[in-house]
Amino acid sequence: MRGQTGSNFALVQTLLRGAAGIAQGWRKLIGESSYRPEKHYMRGPGPKWRAKNGRAEGQPPRRAARG
Repeated sequence: MRGQTGSNFALVQTLLRGAAGIAQGWRKLIGESSYRPEKHYMRGPGPKWRAKNGRAEGQPPRRAARG
């Protein structure tokens, strides 16, 4: 009877390790595909906007005339 208890413990340990591996795989799969807004954050007008509006990249923005 004592030998059977040891083999049951080994079986349970193996099953728990397998379940932990599956859970870790799911976390990696789900975590990588989730939306990360900081990866898609726009930091201002791009080169197409500058070409369309006639401003060079290093040029300061135009200010409205005061009057």
